[in-house]
Amino acid sequence: MLSSLKQFFDQLAGEPDAPTHQHSLELACAVLLVEISKADAEVSDDETRQIRSLIESRLNVKTEELDDLLRLAQEQSAEATSLFPFIQLINDQLEYPDKVALVRSMWQVAYTDDRLDKYEEYQIRKISDLLYVAHGDFIRTKIDVLEKRQNL
Repeated sequence: MLSSLKQFFDQLAGEPDAPTHQHSLELACAVLLVEISKADAEVSDDETRQIRSLIESRLNVKTEELDDLLRLAQEQSAEATSLFPFIQLINDQLEYPDKVALVRSMWQVAYTDDRLDKYEEYQIRKISDLLYVAHGDFIRTKIDVLEKRQNL
């Protein structure tokens, strides 16, 4: 675990190598998803399963690495005093469509329990703004996720 943390912070400090860079980016995205699950002060097993599924499918994390990445993301979320390092890494490395996809994933986590808490929405709005995602895309992804949940 300590080596993973060191790799993450080495990446933030500007010592990139390809595997570490990708792992750090995945970790940063996973931390933001964990933050959304914690926003309403109630992390359900369904939300954790949803995060696992999103990490595996959208971030292309291998199944054998999934548990370690999720555990590390939860630890980083609990210990972080600011989301800035994670947001900065994402802003530096992701293209706009990928940022919109990340916002969509955040909505999916928030709607896992079929209700949206005001704190979840606030957190997604704040992160979306920091990722420079346009308000129209913020709203569009919210509506898309909600409509898909209602059609299930």
